[in-house]
Amino acid sequence: KTATGSVVIADLLARTGCGGIVVCPAALRRTWKAEMAKWGTAAPVLLPATSADVRPPGEGEVLILSFDTLAQLPIEVWRALRSSPPGWLIADELQKIRTAKSSRSCRFEDLVKIVRGPTLALTGTLVENKPLDLWIVCVRLGIERVIFPGGISEFAEHFGGVYDFAS
Repeated sequence: KTATGSVVIADLLARTGCGGIVVCPAALRRTWKAEMAKWGTAAPVLLPATSADVRPPGEGEVLILSFDTLAQLPIEVWRALRSSPPGWLIADELQKIRTAKSSRSCRFEDLVKIVRGPTLALTGTLVENKPLDLWIVCVRLGIERVIFPGGISEFAEHFGGVYDFAS
């Protein structure tokens, strides 16, 4: 997935010049940086040590954040991101946002709403525990009505009546 994502980043940077954000598990941040270099993405990479070190990516820059860092961004960083929105977003291991009320899931949805270009969602494990996890991921990406126009009822019918949010 990182190789594919890296090639997509190289293409986006070449075509638009816009900086963007990669959100992934903390353990994969350096892997993303290495894969980008390996696959021809020569863009400057921002790899902040803490949430206080985060700033919006400039033109041609790539900001790599962990899901946990995203969940802890200070309000000043959110203001800066809103005033200078990233041109694109790539999320790796997207199943990490499957919990409906978690701060990482809610902050990811906030980020999707301010990105001015494409969002690419990558995962090898779309349904980690139960089918409802997939619904939550679709909601966070803002695509639930595209895939399931009938909403949660259509989704539940497709997956055999599964709609228990509590379990």
